[in-house]
Amino acid sequence: MNDDLKCIIYTTFERYNKIERIWCPILHEYVYFGSRGRLHLIYKGNRKKRPSKEQLYKLKLFPMVPSAIRNAIAIKEVRCMSNGIEFFAIIGESRQNKKKLRVIIRKTMNGRYNYHSVMLENK
Repeated sequence: MNDDLKCIIYTTFERYNKIERIWCPILHEYVYFGSRGRLHLIYKGNRKKRPSKEQLYKLKLFPMVPSAIRNAIAIKEVRCMSNGIEFFAIIGESRQNKKKLRVIIRKTMNGRYNYHSVMLENK
């Protein structure tokens, strides 16, 4: 791993750790930021490390996530898993640069909404 990527990971994780929760108007609930969402920036669901290019992509989008959640305009997709967990793909616009993001929110069986992932909406 190169030093630039390490620096971006460190900076993003510092920012991530300062966020406890953000109100999402489209879900009418708070979205919490736990360790699982932070790790998902670097690792895939199967716990394998993402390629450096993919890590960089997600890490560079993350600073826009809070704004996109606050300004969410639609729920694009809902996936219900057999274990009772639901995934919501919400669409929101970043106020910083007007990019539309798809933010994946994971709803646990206890009803809590957690940040899970981010990508550009056109991906």
